[in-house]
Amino acid sequence: MEIQKIHWKKALELLNKNSSVKQYEIKFDEAIHIDNVMLFNKNGINVPEHLINYDDDSIDCSDIPEITIDDIKSGKLIKVLTAQIKVDSETENWINNSNINYNELLSKLLNNFYQSIKSLPGKAAL
Repeated sequence: MEIQKIHWKKALELLNKNSSVKQYEIKFDEAIHIDNVMLFNKNGINVPEHLINYDDDSIDCSDIPEITIDDIKSGKLIKVLTAQIKVDSETENWINNSNINYNELLSKLLNNFYQSIKSLPGKAAL
């Protein structure tokens, strides 16, 4: 049995009436406003990314508090660094076979290294 195709606007009408559209193939062929995309997403329907239309200036961010230096100092927010690290194949195999979260490992190693250096008397040479 061939699946019936409907235009996204018809699908939107059905969703707004709390009707199911799971039995249809939805045809997306033009830009769709983000408000409508959110309704599709809420119902498990993915809209092609290149058809999503939104206006940055119309997005209300007034309820998002401003980030301050105190947020970072208190640990409420953390800064994440990205890095590319060269490892040999033996080390890579060990990481993969041991199910090691290398981001967590590297973060802890760096923090522990810093705390150790900081606790040394005088200036330690590396």
